[in-house]
Amino acid sequence: MRSFSSAWRRLGGPSSAPKGEPYSSQEWDSAGGAAEAAAEKLLGRHLSGEEKRCAAAAVHYGVGGLAAAGYAAAVRAFPRVQAGSGAVFSIAFWLLGDELLMPRIGLTARPSAYSPLMHLNSLGEHLVYGITVERVRRTVLNFG
Repeated sequence: MRSFSSAWRRLGGPSSAPKGEPYSSQEWDSAGGAAEAAAEKLLGRHLSGEEKRCAAAAVHYGVGGLAAAGYAAAVRAFPRVQAGSGAVFSIAFWLLGDELLMPRIGLTARPSAYSPLMHLNSLGEHLVYGITVERVRRTVLNFG
């Protein structure tokens, strides 16, 4: 995902994430928003810029790891979940997470606040993620 978004930004694709941060606008808003919300509840304060970058990465990788584990478990129970070599999973994850859940709980703006190119960036990130998760899952099975 990082490589995809880094390439996206080098090619001039829009992102409201801080300069140098390889996130789509929606990924930055949701991971950064979750990190800020946790800091306010747990620490009683806002995060500095560097703290937010680190905490957003932790949130992003944590959610990604949990979603990958859930995907692997779902494939064992329902093999059709792996349709499209993980692409169907990644599109569903993007649609349910970035487009529906995150705006609903207030971690991102409404989908209409992001340009079509910003949505495309986020979808592209998720496609890379889902296909990678499926490749890793298959690789791990081959070693087991």
